[in-house]
Amino acid sequence: MTKHSLSKSTFIRGQQCQKSLYLHYKRPFLRDKLSAEQLAKFKRGTDVGVLARDLFPGGQDMSPKSPSQYQKKREETAAALSNPDISILYEAVFQYDDVLIMLDILLRDGHQWKAIEVKSSRSISATYIKDAALQFYVIRGCGIQLSDFSLIYVNENYVLNDTLELDKLFIQQSVLNEVVAQTEEIRHQIHLSKESLQLTKSPDINIGIHCQHPYPCDFIGHCWKNVPAKSVLSLKTFNKALLFDLYHEGKTHIREFPEELVQTSSQKSELEAFRKDSLTFDTACLKTFFQKSTASKKCHYLKLIVQQPAVPVIKGSRPYEMLPLAVSVLSHESSKSETIQFTQDLSGGLKFLDFISDLNKEVELLVTDDINVLLQCIEGVVFYTKEDPSAALQNLQNKLVGIRQIIEECGVFHPDFSDGWNLSDVASVVGAKKQFLKENVFLVKDLLEENDTEKLDQLFQRIVQYTKAIELTFRYFQETAKNVSSINRILF
Repeated sequence: MTKHSLSKSTFIRGQQCQKSLYLHYKRPFLRDKLSAEQLAKFKRGTDVGVLARDLFPGGQDMSPKSPSQYQKKREETAAALSNPDISILYEAVFQYDDVLIMLDILLRDGHQWKAIEVKSSRSISATYIKDAALQFYVIRGCGIQLSDFSLIYVNENYVLNDTLELDKLFIQQSVLNEVVAQTEEIRHQIHLSKESLQLTKSPDINIGIHCQHPYPCDFIGHCWKNVPAKSVLSLKTFNKALLFDLYHEGKTHIREFPEELVQTSSQKSELEAFRKDSLTFDTACLKTFFQKSTASKKCHYLKLIVQQPAVPVIKGSRPYEMLPLAVSVLSHESSKSETIQFTQDLSGGLKFLDFISDLNKEVELLVTDDINVLLQCIEGVVFYTKEDPSAALQNLQNKLVGIRQIIEECGVFHPDFSDGWNLSDVASVVGAKKQFLKENVFLVKDLLEENDTEKLDQLFQRIVQYTKAIELTFRYFQETAKNVSSINRILF
């Protein structure tokens, strides 16, 4: 039986970039290491897919344990389809036109079958439709008649009661018409991908927006190796298509950026940060911010670690609700730090609200890395505990200051800031030494899995490091605002 050339994932990769597809097969050693966030997304998708099987219990699992079993499972799938006693298959394996796919759920429907693919997201994207269209093309190519093709995704409005109700947690939506309409396009794209794999060297494709969309490519380190460290592509306040146009025109360095394209004060500030390799910000905004928000107030510093499970785990909660896992608070005035872990049940939520309520009575100013995370977590806990927060949390929002909010509101820029929000980057720029902060996704994983008291104490120290980084960063901006007129690195 002929080995396949493409799979569902490699087909989607080729849709994004044929060069990435070629490198995946021919130069896999050039691949970047997957981020912790990406690995967590993969696991979440797998877990949700397995859970959705319970909507259709009693099926036969065709899942290959390794790539060496692909062809064996393909034969077993064909045999199962011919067996009238089998009506449900999980991970059914099909191959057609040199493409091998594994379908999440296949249901017998008289003399036909219904195909179902499961997504852990809260909506259906164009990429998911393309994904389904490929599977439809392959299954139909194998001679299997499909009466329908549906996508299952998470209902973000579902509220967990005493037991998990899968028929309410998931939404099933037919996409048959959409996938049928893409049949010829799928055939054409498969042909292009197979041609790419026959090349003796990688396709000559320039870097572009496709390097990040719809998914971050894992060959960016290779394809971008000749991009200068401070190129125009490092800018974040400008349209990405514009930046790539300039780059391909040969205007690669920040110094070559056309001044006539600068339209906002934020863009001007960011350019200055790169040109001077220093921190820039709106001085008037920073000064006003600290005069109004922090003058003569005693500060407490807080780091909150939250979980956002796709499948709710606490009665009354919803999918992707922010649930408190641990909180660390540092009082600079007394050098007192406290870290508390919360259980993943109703009592944990109540304990969290009590903790925030007591803290609110004590503090004059509460500084955290991102105000929105704290407020959304409080909102979620209030939702599933059904507690009245009006008295306990009165005026809390007026006492909050967020490092992220300072950076966004005061137009703070530095060349070492990453594209996404990252406290580690910011603390390293304003601090005296590099801040090595354990990634949030690892902290969440460890908090959920660790039971050893000694190891938990070590983990709490990691969280305290975040809290100290928040204090370090806040005090830097506070002192800078006091001496704003004497600092020559500032733009305005």
